Amino acid sequence: MAHSPSPPGWLELRDDERVVLRVAPSKNLVLASLTAGVVLMMAMAVVVGFVLSRTPARWTSFVVLLVIVAMIAGAFLVTERREYVLTSRRVCAAVGFGSKRVAACPVEAVADVSIEQDGWEQLLSVGTVRFATRDGEGVTFDLIENPAGVHGRVLQFVDLSGDG
Repeated sequence: MAHSPSPPGWLELRDDERVVLRVAPSKNLVLASLTAGVVLMMAMAVVVGFVLSRTPARWTSFVVLLVIVAMIAGAFLVTERREYVLTSRRVCAAVGFGSKRVAACPVEAVADVSIEQDGWEQLLSVGTVRFATRDGEGVTFDLIENPAGVHGRVLQFVDLSGDG
């Protein structure tokens, strides 16, 4: 039998339940924000150096630096406060730091598992795996790395035939 990932602290497993898959948003988001920040800073340096006088340039540079820090911090917070778990009985998505808000649905209720990935997400190798239930609700694993691989792993476990 393959090793089962350990459950996160916020998830209580039932006696007959085990963790099948545990994923989090990709750290590529932080790298992308850092890269965008460097590009933005270089573009700002060109604008400041050739267009603006020195006094407004200081304030403009400070504002741009604050925007870059906010972009990187935002990406870090997105990756650190979300966690996704597929157990033998449930699909769970948790958001939050100290206390987690958990969305869950029974594995038997999952009618479809799909991947959503736009152009920039493909560049970052991230995407969303969406678990749709028969009642139209569901759970999403947002901005995870290698969504096709996760999708394939999920399909090995989740029975979409509706037979239970």
